[in-house]
Amino acid sequence: MKANDLRDRRAGYAYLIEAFQLQSMPLHHRSLISRSSQGATIKKLQNGRIEEVYRSQYWPGDTIYDHLEFALKYDGIDLS
Repeated sequence: MKANDLRDRRAGYAYLIEAFQLQSMPLHHRSLISRSSQGATIKKLQNGRIEEVYRSQYWPGDTIYDHLEFALKYDGIDLS
């Protein structure tokens, strides 16, 4: 298994920003999906932003709409 296969996958806004190489304001909340189905959701503060790691069951799917829906549910909305 490659090292990249073990990393957490981006989800929600973080996925969309990376997938489309968007220039955006820094995210105040970044969601990651663990490759493991074990454990609880982990929330940590990293460089002034909340980074939340969800179990693999939270993977929204592979479409833009799946990640947009996930972002609205879990990442919230920053109107600034």
